[in-house]
Amino acid sequence: MADKNLQTLIWFSNNYFNISKSEKIGTYKYTDLRYPILNPDDANTSVFNFTIYMKNNEWDILPFNGNLPKKEDFQEFKNRIEGI
Repeated sequence: MADKNLQTLIWFSNNYFNISKSEKIGTYKYTDLRYPILNPDDANTSVFNFTIYMKNNEWDILPFNGNLPKKEDFQEFKNRIEGI
């Protein structure tokens, strides 16, 4: 991948990432796989994910436009860590 911005994201993720199509045409979801999802039943609770898109022949990130994690997601995560 020759794009400087995408290479920076890949470096940030230490090569542990996933890119998938987003619902909005022309955008993709970049997920850093080093960090766990807060709620295993909801893939959208990944700690580090970005919406990327092509702008002027290079990749760029859209401002965060998601939902903040819910208290229940943090509790589910805490339960998993404690082995409950």
